[in-house]
Amino acid sequence: MKPSFKVVLFINILIASAIIIFVNRIAIQIFLPLQIKQELKTELINYIGECGKFLPDREDFLSCIQASEKIVLLKDSLGVMLFAQKKIR
Repeated sequence: MKPSFKVVLFINILIASAIIIFVNRIAIQIFLPLQIKQELKTELINYIGECGKFLPDREDFLSCIQASEKIVLLKDSLGVMLFAQKKIR
C-alpha cells in the first residue's frame, strides 16, 4: 500500500525543517563568537577613545564607561566584574 501524498509531504517538510534547524545551530556556534569578538573590539576602541582621558583615575574611568551611550556589551560585563570584585574584597 502506497502512503498518501499528505503523509509523504508532511514527512518531507519535517525532515527539511529538522535539517535547517540543525544547520542553523551549527552556523550560530561558529559565527556568533566571531561576531561578539568583533563587536567587543569595536566597543573597546570606542570606550578607550571616549573615556581614555580618565585613565589615571580608575573610578572616573569606570564611571565614564557606565555613563557612555555607545557601549552596550561592555556595560553588562563590566557591571558583573565590578560586582564580583567588590564581593571578593
